Order: sequence, then C-alpha cells, then structure tokens
Amino acid sequence: SGGTTVTAGTLQGDVTSLQGSITNNALVIFDQASDGTYVSKISGSGNLTKMGTSKLILTGENTYSGGTTVTAGTLQGDTGSLQGNIANNAAVIFDQGSDGTYASKMTGSGSLTKKGAGTLILSEANTYSGGTTIEEGTLQGTTTSLQGPITNNKTIVFRQEMVGPYANSISGSGDLIKKGLGVVTLSGDNTYTGKTTVSLGVLNITGSIAGSMTEVQSGAALYVNGEVKSPITTISVGGLLKGSGKLQTVDNSGIVWPGNSIGTLTVVGNYTQNANGRLLNELNSLGDTDLLIVTGTANLAGALTILPHPGVYPAGLEYTFMTYASRNGNLNLTDITSLGFSIVYHPTFAVLTNSNQGVILPVRKSNLKGNAREVADYLFCPNFFPSNPDLYEVMEAIVTVPADQFAEDLVKLSPVQFGALPVIELQNQRMIADVVAENAEKFYWCDPCISNENQDQQCRLNQNKTSVWIAPIGSYYNQGSIGGETEYDSYLPFDTYSVGVGMGANHMFYDSLQVGGALGYMYSNIDWNENRGKGHWNSIYFGPSFGWVISEGFVNLLVLGAYNTYTIDRNIRYTGINRRANSSHHSYDVLARLDGGYKFRVNIGGNIDHFFILPEARLSYLNMFEEGYTESGAGSINLKVDSKYSAYLQPTLLVKFLRDFYTPSVCVTPVIQLGWISNIPLNSGKRTSRFYKQTLCESSFTVKSYHKSTNHFTVGGELVLRTNHDWIIELGYKADLFDNAAIQSGKVKVEKRF
Repeated sequence: SGGTTVTAGTLQGDVTSLQGSITNNALVIFDQASDGTYVSKISGSGNLTKMGTSKLILTGENTYSGGTTVTAGTLQGDTGSLQGNIANNAAVIFDQGSDGTYASKMTGSGSLTKKGAGTLILSEANTYSGGTTIEEGTLQGTTTSLQGPITNNKTIVFRQEMVGPYANSISGSGDLIKKGLGVVTLSGDNTYTGKTTVSLGVLNITGSIAGSMTEVQSGAALYVNGEVKSPITTISVGGLLKGSGKLQTVDNSGIVWPGNSIGTLTVVGNYTQNANGRLLNELNSLGDTDLLIVTGTANLAGALTILPHPGVYPAGLEYTFMTYASRNGNLNLTDITSLGFSIVYHPTFAVLTNSNQGVILPVRKSNLKGNAREVADYLFCPNFFPSNPDLYEVMEAIVTVPADQFAEDLVKLSPVQFGALPVIELQNQRMIADVVAENAEKFYWCDPCISNENQDQQCRLNQNKTSVWIAPIGSYYNQGSIGGETEYDSYLPFDTYSVGVGMGANHMFYDSLQVGGALGYMYSNIDWNENRGKGHWNSIYFGPSFGWVISEGFVNLLVLGAYNTYTIDRNIRYTGINRRANSSHHSYDVLARLDGGYKFRVNIGGNIDHFFILPEARLSYLNMFEEGYTESGAGSINLKVDSKYSAYLQPTLLVKFLRDFYTPSVCVTPVIQLGWISNIPLNSGKRTSRFYKQTLCESSFTVKSYHKSTNHFTVGGELVLRTNHDWIIELGYKADLFDNAAIQSGKVKVEKRF
C-alpha cells in the first residue's frame, strides 16, 4: 500500500503485480497476458510501455511525462490517464465519458478507437497510420490530427481554422460536421451514411461524399468540385454552394454560385430556389457564362445576380445560364451595370442578353485618382464601344488586367514620362552655363600681379585680356521615384547620361567689364525604368555673357539659348499588349542666369600663397518650348501630344574653399565646393494628348508629370593650373544628391589668354 518508486532501469509487471501509486522516473512496462485495469496513479518523468496481447485499462489521473509506448495488445484510457506522446504500434482506445482534449502527439502504425459518450478533441499533428474508429460519442480534430481511414459510426467533427486536405476515406453510419473558419478538402471516396453539416468555414468536396443529407448553415460554404451523392442538399439563408461538380436535389435559401470563376454546376434532380435564395452568375465579354444544369424541374423564385467580368461588351450578347427539363416560376434580375441585361426563358433553358454596349472595369472609376482617372475618363464612358478593332483589342486587354495593376497600366497609355525631358534639360543647361559663367569668376585666380615681383600698376596694364577656351563635359543622372497625388503620378525613375563640349571667347574691357560668347553641343540618352522606353537627343547651345569682375569678386549675366531634337521610343506593355510608340520632335529653350560672389582672403603667411573663401549665389530661369508631335508604330494608341511650355527657377548657394600655390612657372589652385540647389517648377507640368485619329469619350486627356520641387546638396572639387604663358587647364567633378536623385558631372577645360 506504500506505492512504488522507479528511479532507474526498468520495472515490469502487470495489473496484479504492480500495486499502488507508481512514481516512475525511468521505465515501467505493463506486460498484460490478460485484460486488466490499473486504477492507481502514475507520476514522474519516466515512460510507460504496454506489452502483451491483452488489454490494459488505465483509470487514474496520471501525470507521468515520459510518454507512452504501445507495442502489442490494447491500451485504453481517457485524456486524464493517457499522458504524453504515444508511440502506438498496436491499438489505443480513448473511452471518454466526458469531454476532454488530448494535446500530445500520437505516432506509429497502430489504430485509434473512440468510445464513450463524451467528446475527444485531438489538437496536435498526429502521424499514426492504423486508421481511426468512432464507436460512440464525438471525435473532433483537424486534417492534421485525424489520420488514416476513418470508420465513423457516431460523429466526427473537423474543427479547422486553416486550409487542409483529408485524402483518406470516411465510412460508417455516423455524421460529419465541419466547424471552424478554415477549409477542409475531402478528396477521397467517402461512403458514410449519416448527415453532413457545414456549420462554419468551407467544406470542399473534390472526391465524393454520400450520406443521408447535406446541410449548409448560415455563414458556411460547400464547394462541390467532385460529387455529393446524398439525396438532398439544403442551403440555409446565409449559406453558400459553389463549384463545378455534381449534386442530387438542391433546396436553396442561400446562395448558389456555379463554377470556380466561370464554370458549370450540375444538379441531378430538382433545383428549388426559395424567395430568399440567390443564384450568382459570372459572365464575360467573350460570351462565356456560368451554367446551372438541372436534370429535373427548376422551381424558381428569389434573385439572379449578374457578376460580369471586366471587359468591353458589345450589345446583343446571349448567355445560357440555366438548363432544365421543366420550369416553374421566374427569377428577379439584379443588374448594377449599364449594359441593360434581361432574362429570356425558353422551354428547356434560360438566357441572359444585354441591350447596351459598354465597358466593365476591374476598379470603379470613382476609386481612381490622378493620372489614372484622367485616362479612364478619356477611354471609358457609358454606352461606348470602339469601332476600331485594334482599339477594341487594347481596351479589352487593359480592363482584364488584375485590379491592383489597373491604375498603373492606365498611366502607361499617357505621355506622363515625357515630363522628364525639361527636368534633364535644366541640368544640361546648368552644365553648359557653369563653364561659361566661371570665366568671370576665375579671371583673377592665380593672378600673377599679386606676386612679390609684380605688384605694380604696370602689371595690370600688360595683363592679357582676351581668352579663348574649350571644355569637354559630361554627366550621369539617376532619378528615382518622387511621389505625386498617387503612386502612379510619381516621377517615373530614369537614368540618363549627357556628353558634349562647350567653347567660347571673352575680352576684358576697362579692367573690369568682361564680355563673351559661347557655343555648345550636347548628346543625351535616357532609359526609363520598368522597361518603359528610351530615347536620345542632340542639343546646340549659344549665347552671350556679361561680367563685372574685380580681384575680390564678380557678377555675371548669361543668356543661353538652345535647340533640341528628340527621338523617343515609348514602350506600352501589359498583359496582352506589347507595343512601341516612336516619336521625333524638337524644342527651343532660353536660360537667363545671374551669378555673383565675393572672395574673402585669409592670409596664412607671406604675400604669395593665399587661402580664399568664396561664397556665391546663382539664379537660373529656364523657359522651354516643346512643339507638338505625333507618335507612330503603336497602332490605335499612338499619341498626338500638344505643344508644351515649361519653366523652372533654379536658385543655388555655394561656398568654395581655394588656395593659390605659386611656383616659378605655374600656379596651382585646388578647390572644394559645398552648396545647395533647388529646382522649382513654375508651371503645373500638365501634358495634354489624345489617341491619334481615334474617337473616344472625350477629345483629349491631361496628365501631370514631374511637377515637384526638388532640393539637392552639391559637393565637388576642382584643380586649376595656370602657366606663366597664360595657358589655363581646369579639371572638375561635382555630385548633386538627395530627393532620390544623384547627378554626377565632370569637365576638362583648356583656356588660352592673349
């Protein structure tokens, strides 16, 4: 009566030799030659093993934690007596008088039997393979906890919160209930003869079920993609029947939806739709439709709701949505489209037909914003159908893209990306203007007249006042996205490079008035991200400059004109459409730029080498005039784009740090610059266009492009070399950063004064 303690090794016996409570911290084996019951309690960290061909019944509230092994015979208990993971290679019986949960795992080749009036819940993922038998009460689990073929003679419940398949078969005389919000897929041939109830979530039949009847309750769904052989299926209010399979007689007070998308559902028997029932019908612009086949009588009441797929619909399409041997009653049509659908009943089939033409969009127009809404208003309006077959193809393709892609693909039909051209031209103009305006700024750099040997007035009188120069220049510009009203109105990212040359001449009048002129040429290439297109253009620059220059500072006014010739390929690509629109056009632009700066000298010793701090301010005003142009190569979606005027203001603040190093034959000036640049558009960036020679809902549409102010931090360096013979060589590099952009530029400038 004092109990038993196992601290190491193995204790083996049966229900007659093992008496009292057992504290098992090693291994206890019940080798049962005849049936027996162990009524005491087993605790500890050890394992319990059942051997022998007979049955061992455990009735105590056990707490041992080392798991259970069944190698032969039968182990019977309940969720209180059977503890830990069970390696079941024979038979396990849960005799559950009250409800209980087995929260451990069962593995092995053995079988599981449920007895008792209570409910046994299996909550873990089991792998036992010997099958499951329900003799009494209820067995509840999921597709991961219920394993092997199931003989169900009472009630089985799949309480499933996730999606899972059950590929074995269920037989017996019992009922099946589906609970939980998840999906259970039965893919086997199930022959159980009880009732099937779907009370929550989805029961998906891809194999077959039999049974006395099938009921779909409110909030639940039955997907039939195999066969339901029960003589009647009832759909309660709030329930759903869907799929492309086969059923017997159906009584519908909820929703019946044939197909998985567009498809056919077959009722072998009668179909009764009650006053609160609904039949859903999907159809598309190609004439395809859901179909409900009724081999018996269709008793019709309630509603027919049309679910049209996005598409371009001509008038007069006919959709056979139901066939039957005979019919009683009619359906009330629910049509929220503008296509004018109506039902026509024939002796053995019913047809939907539309009296109006029009378009069904994947997204309501009222939900579109910005550029996408502008394009949609141009393309889509009530009772419009394109007369051009190519335009029909384009419209049909774009309205059938996924809804989350629709707005983005609409914008691809617009000229929005052309807004990059004035943005790039602003930077190209600045690059040319820099090498022109800096002639005034740098006239007195490395000035030989401030050396110890040349500080007299005669040096100034003999100074060379005329110069000619040439400067190869180049830049790389990476522009990322910058947000607009919607994500589709943002800058379309691009990469561009520009290479060219500037050249000119200057003369100093009255020791302080510098007058000059410049010419320049630039080749630019652009590649839009997302494979949206590419292009190139050639630019010619020309203009005068006027500077007031003293050794301590300068002011310079530059007027620079330009002529640009563009060749652009715009790609229009979405599902079903892959086209390239080609265009050539030109533009004129005029830049007015005012520069000024004052050079503060910091004497670091002696009179020859000096360190300077040079703050500068610049203000550029660009006017750009693009001609209108027409694309080719893209069929009906070639754009005819109106002329466009763009204006930008570009204020710049710089601080330069420089030092002159004099040698007998050359002066060297290294320079570091830091600063801020702002690019301010002075107009809206709107671009107006229309499809060339096409008639649509409106005469044109207008989109917004590249109309946000941006700010850049600029950093750079230069090295200026000036010889005693007034040859000047400049090497320069600078980078503009931030606002999701990176602009890098460089130059080599050679100047000769005489």
